[in-house]
Amino acid sequence: MSLDKNVSRNKLTIMKIVSIYALFGGLWIYTSDSLLVSITHNPLLISKLSVLKGFVFISLTALLLYSLIARMVSQLKTTEDSLHTTKNLYRLISENSADVIWLMDIETQYFTYVSPSVERLRGYTVEEVMRQPVELALTPESYHRIAELLPLRLKAFLAGDERARINITEIEQPCKDGSIVPTEVVTTLLTNADHTVTTILGVSRNISERKQFEKSLHQSMEQYRMLFKNNPMPLWVYDRKTLAFLDVNDAAVHRYGYSAEEFRSMTLKDIRPAEEIPKLLKSVSHDKQLMRETGIWKHRKKDGTLIDVEITVHDIDYYGVPARLVLAEDVTAWKQAEEALQESAEKMRLLIEGNRDFFFYTQDTNATITYISPSIEKITGYSVDQWIGQKHWFASDSPINDFAREKTRLH
Repeated sequence: MSLDKNVSRNKLTIMKIVSIYALFGGLWIYTSDSLLVSITHNPLLISKLSVLKGFVFISLTALLLYSLIARMVSQLKTTEDSLHTTKNLYRLISENSADVIWLMDIETQYFTYVSPSVERLRGYTVEEVMRQPVELALTPESYHRIAELLPLRLKAFLAGDERARINITEIEQPCKDGSIVPTEVVTTLLTNADHTVTTILGVSRNISERKQFEKSLHQSMEQYRMLFKNNPMPLWVYDRKTLAFLDVNDAAVHRYGYSAEEFRSMTLKDIRPAEEIPKLLKSVSHDKQLMRETGIWKHRKKDGTLIDVEITVHDIDYYGVPARLVLAEDVTAWKQAEEALQESAEKMRLLIEGNRDFFFYTQDTNATITYISPSIEKITGYSVDQWIGQKHWFASDSPINDFAREKTRLH
């Protein structure tokens, strides 16, 4: 129970006692005097009865006051015990909390209470901190920042903005060994009965581990950004829901001809030929997977040129947006070379298989025939299947090879 509530309750109890006493006294005087007049008109008897009435009144009111005051004392004792229990509970919490709990006088800017955990946080004892003004409890940069913001906060609170009562901020505090510890501080403005801010209640927490994690995370993100930006292969990130480009690297800008800003105003459909868009929409509808290859696609550059690209995707979370990281390898030259090789191979096949006067063959390192042209059947009388798997005629005694050797000798 708060102190203000206790005071209000005690005032109410006193008012009850006064009201009951006044009511009882008024009723006694009125009823007792009327009763005396109805009993006798003898002045001497009335005088004696009035004295007796006074003694009775004193006795009854004494008993009434005793009863009321005894009840009030009991309530006060209960309240005092409750306050004592609450105080001990608060002390137990503050003295065993890893966070530092403190009170600061708004006018003097000195601490009026600091929990023992301050020694673990900064190395200073409670007594040493209590002798320090708040200026020495903060680094110069943190103090100047707080000194600028506190008056604005107080002004907003006094103007009726209850949001200004509680504030969370990060500051740096000097330690006894000369080091600096980062802390997160939650402060609450405390007021008196006149709604005047008199004290600041604060809870300070060591956030060194959080800051180290944030630093490591920032470094990791910077490394990722560097690897992403400077990768020689085109990379981009797109929104899985809207298919909009979220980020692209320099290689993608160079390869496709669009600027980074142009890419961010586009979707995947803008770099695809119209006939491939249905296939694209079907492909991107796959559930989330770690990594997969989606095959070779046709992409359209800014100048209208179509290129063949092999796509590999990896699902990621991009600042809270479900996204995909895409690596696009340009395989246009490879496909053209492959097609040219296939065309050349086809021409060679037609040349070899169309010649009836000569035959061509290939063999492995063991002198075994692996290919022989169809003209061999006309020249030797043996089919292609009979020749495949045979040893070179200079390396075996097969009847077929005897025939080949004879033909070779005659020619």
